[in-house]
Amino acid sequence: MDYAENSKMMEEEQMEFLYPQGDNRLDKFIRFTKEQQLNSIYVGSIITEIGEEKYLRAKAGENKIEKDKLKQLYQIEIGELTEKVKRLESNRKEREREILTEKRELKENIRIEITDTLTSRYNNTITELNTDVLTLKSRVESLIDNKIEQQNEFHQKIINQKDEMERKLEEQRQKYETKLEEYREKVEIITNVGVSSKKGQEGENWVFNELVRQFKSAQVEDCHTKGHKGDFTVTEGDMKGMFESKNYKRNVPKREIKKFREDIENNADLRYGIMLSLKSGIVNHNDFDLEFWGGKPIVYIVDVKEKPEKIKMAYKCCQMILKNIDCFDVTKEETQLKIKEAVKVMTARQKRLTCKLEDFSNDMKGELNQQWSDFELILNHINLTN
Repeated sequence: MDYAENSKMMEEEQMEFLYPQGDNRLDKFIRFTKEQQLNSIYVGSIITEIGEEKYLRAKAGENKIEKDKLKQLYQIEIGELTEKVKRLESNRKEREREILTEKRELKENIRIEITDTLTSRYNNTITELNTDVLTLKSRVESLIDNKIEQQNEFHQKIINQKDEMERKLEEQRQKYETKLEEYREKVEIITNVGVSSKKGQEGENWVFNELVRQFKSAQVEDCHTKGHKGDFTVTEGDMKGMFESKNYKRNVPKREIKKFREDIENNADLRYGIMLSLKSGIVNHNDFDLEFWGGKPIVYIVDVKEKPEKIKMAYKCCQMILKNIDCFDVTKEETQLKIKEAVKVMTARQKRLTCKLEDFSNDMKGELNQQWSDFELILNHINLTN
């Protein structure tokens, strides 16, 4: 009879069970369905029947032989299993050693392969980076050279413009100084016309009287109205000379000296010249300075009003030079004078240019330092070091 038939039969008989109250063993059983409860009862009855039968047999000693046989069988099986376990353990250890060996070999192969690959990649990368660095350095150097060349051209252009501007400014300055001096003289003449005219006339009269008094045997001529002949000329024999008198409170300026020289040089009949300042000095000249201009001797005397005898002394000096003119290298003297004056001008100009060059050099050093700082900043941005 199977389980289904038994269940059906039990249902047909309509058996009813009463369970004890408060038994903890029935907690799960109560929650089963009716079918599960019947199955549980059926299975439990079979197990109980079989267990009781074996229990009785064991109690009666009938199962001892079977127990011994089973024990022997189990001991043999346990021995075989133990041997099998030992073999498996030995195989496992051997396999572990093989696996460790394979792992070491595999690790070594992988390490060598990775090392070779990484070394190759690293070398290639280093080569590429070095090439890039050299390219960038070349570009930076080219940029620096181009920038420096552009700066040099620009600064040269600035220098040329600056020199041209300074030249124009110098010309304008000289022009305005000349005009200013002319205006100043005109203003002085306008504001002090009466006094100035009187003083100038008095000075000229005094010089004319002194010339007449000191050169009694010579011809003294007033040349104010003739132009470019000086103030007076003194002719004694074949020696005709020009006398230019200045009655300034300040030193006689360069422009008057220039006009005096031009008058001496442009008048062939004049053999010497004497510039005399009645009350002041003469710019860039000492008392009784001698020079040659246009092949003719020129003497400068100052403060003549205090010592009128200087006029006669200057005249005798010129007379003595003209009598012994062959003993003088006039051309050399005149050339040396012009060279000295040119040297003075060039020295002054050189000092100005030196100051300008120093200022320009300082400016250029500052600009170049700033330029190099900017390039170093660019180098740092592209991870390059000089």
